[in-house]
Amino acid sequence: MMAKDIEVYRQILDKKPGLSFDEYINAIIFNLFIRVLSPIAISLYTFFTVKKFGVGFSYKLFFGGMTLIEIVNLIFQFRTGSIFYYLVIGLNVILLFIIAREERM
Repeated sequence: MMAKDIEVYRQILDKKPGLSFDEYINAIIFNLFIRVLSPIAISLYTFFTVKKFGVGFSYKLFFGGMTLIEIVNLIFQFRTGSIFYYLVIGLNVILLFIIAREERM
């Protein structure tokens, strides 16, 4: 939504004069990629290794920590005007509970 809204670009342009629209779009896409990387890493690791190695304390600590850091990062962005802000925080909290409750196989 930030990439489509010209008002957001204008607000950022006020803070960083000389920023081209291409650089702005690249920053938005890079931010999206970084935010999607954590759940993808958790999913791929779990899919390929959980049957072979099981779920240990290090799994819960590492991926739970990654998810907790993501939740804190999202909360500090204060994008309270968007329903997606609350949706993403809620989904990350659910992911954190799933990681914490995962049993050893």
